[in-house]
Amino acid sequence: MSGLALGIVLLAAAIHASWNYLTKKRMFVFTKPRGQVAEEWSINKWSILSLGFLVLLTYMMILFTMQLSQVSYVVAVREVSIVFSSFYGVSRLGEKHGSQKLIGAVVITIGVISIGLGG
Repeated sequence: MSGLALGIVLLAAAIHASWNYLTKKRMFVFTKPRGQVAEEWSINKWSILSLGFLVLLTYMMILFTMQLSQVSYVVAVREVSIVFSSFYGVSRLGEKHGSQKLIGAVVITIGVISIGLGG
């Protein structure tokens, strides 16, 4: 995997993980009454629109990267967003089983580094 492709995928993963972190408590569109959804939209319209744009941007980055490198490498490295999400969850949200999550994140990171060096 080329350095450019690896960089694009890692950036897309970071944006994706940030989106997951920022919207963790706001994912209630299908479970709340219409009035609460409308209120949330009126309060956070620009945040919702900008995050929607970022999700589209990350998907386009992944599709572009798939043209530069082998799909199997891109798909594996894309999952590095799990590493970012684990870090956010443990450090910012106080999620339980932090040591287990961080050990798993280290294993994923070692795999991504291996792909970057060997691929």
